[in-house]
Amino acid sequence: MEHTIQLLHLGGENRIRASRTLRDDCEDISVTAEPDTSSAISTLETDPDRYDCVLSVHAPPAFDAIERYRRFEQHPTVRTPPFVVLADAESETVAVEALNAGIDGYVQADTSDTSQRL
Repeated sequence: MEHTIQLLHLGGENRIRASRTLRDDCEDISVTAEPDTSSAISTLETDPDRYDCVLSVHAPPAFDAIERYRRFEQHPTVRTPPFVVLADAESETVAVEALNAGIDGYVQADTSDTSQRL
């Protein structure tokens, strides 16, 4: 029996569209989209072992994935699954900052194989 990857997706206005794209591109991914960090933390509190990965859009200043990660890590009762940043292409600085902060992975958005690399 194959395992369906449970992905908790934190995004901005385009989170629903991005979640549909992920679902369409990868049949073995189940995506739950949350609008903000507080909602995602509540989701993880409710079902702490359900999610295999958190994917956070990085589009500062409104959606700073590194700051979101820090809020997850500082939360006293939430075990954070692997945390991956999805950022615009050509943003190596963000990748370095994310990895230095302890984030598990970084994927560039808007490339032809983004869904597959996740």
